[in-house]
Amino acid sequence: MEALVRSLSRSYVARFCATALVYALVVQLSLYLVPAGGSGASLVWPVSAVGLAILFFWGYELWPALMTGLFVVLYARGIAPPLIVTTAVGNTLEAAVGAYVLHRYIGFDPMLARLRDTLGLIVAAALSSFISSSVITAGVSLFGQTPTLNSGLWLGLWIGHFVSLLSFGPFVLRWLHRPLFRKTWRETAEGLAVFGSVALVCVLLFWTTFTSVAGISLVYI
Repeated sequence: MEALVRSLSRSYVARFCATALVYALVVQLSLYLVPAGGSGASLVWPVSAVGLAILFFWGYELWPALMTGLFVVLYARGIAPPLIVTTAVGNTLEAAVGAYVLHRYIGFDPMLARLRDTLGLIVAAALSSFISSSVITAGVSLFGQTPTLNSGLWLGLWIGHFVSLLSFGPFVLRWLHRPLFRKTWRETAEGLAVFGSVALVCVLLFWTTFTSVAGISLVYI
């Protein structure tokens, strides 16, 4: 029995260290996506999707690893500890609530093969991002340099985390669930058509003078 406990303890420590390291790396990279001089919110925050996937696949008991990774990165940047704690709590609650809703109420299939899975992910993303943005904004209001309720920050955080969960979430969840899988020729053709057309529009829009069709900007396309 003692050998089993020691084995489980070593397994948890290994998973804890790996999770904290990966999460800290993602946080560090994501901070470069926060616009300088803005409200502090970003429309691109991959941390949300990675945290959700970690707790969904590897269990809620790893929530301290998320808090540790985020705390270390923000502390190294010189942010006040009270702000770090509330930010870490907000991001961790977001991941935990999202994973719980997907497990408990949706019966979520990471392959997203059913309409239920897609709608469930939208609901989980909306609820969990609402909680995280509220906690983080409350922390900024209580411990920031200007202790006032910042509705612009709350809205920016909610939209940024929500959009990031919907954009990065499906990719991270599906890829971690089945990293290697075969595609039919129809799926391959569809992928090439979608990503190829997006790439073509980006090349025309940003690298050439051809930026519109019949007076309509390629941005809309």
